[in-house]
Amino acid sequence: MLSQRFTRNDVVARLASDQAKNFARIDLSELNLSGLDFSHCNFDQARLDRTRFRECQMVGADFSRAYLNGTDFLNANLTGANFSQTRIYRCRFSHANLTQANFLCADLRETKLVAADFQQSNFTGAILHHVKLNRSNAHQARLEVAQGTIRRPNYL
Repeated sequence: MLSQRFTRNDVVARLASDQAKNFARIDLSELNLSGLDFSHCNFDQARLDRTRFRECQMVGADFSRAYLNGTDFLNANLTGANFSQTRIYRCRFSHANLTQANFLCADLRETKLVAADFQQSNFTGAILHHVKLNRSNAHQARLEVAQGTIRRPNYL
């Protein structure tokens, strides 16, 4: 159950405070949060429908068990981010840095990872259904998916 819905001003205030950058179980849907620094923030079980995180710094952010639908991470730095057990539907990670990201048992559907860098990332047990990986760098990534349909997998 989500505790509350935030505005962009609420998010900026929380990032500036000492509240441990905790956005767990908060609804951030339809907000434009582009350009902000969310490094090491907790988004556990957050709702992120059509949220825009373009060009955000999100190093080590925790999205475990969050719900992402139409979320936009264009050019975001998600190095070491945790997406384990996350539902990721129709999202955009184009040109994002996902180096060492964890997608353990995540459910990715109709999502674009075009020109993304996910070197050494872990997709063990993930579901990839109609995921686009064109021009992406998957060097040393673990792509032991549970099931999936990858469209045009010319990612190396």
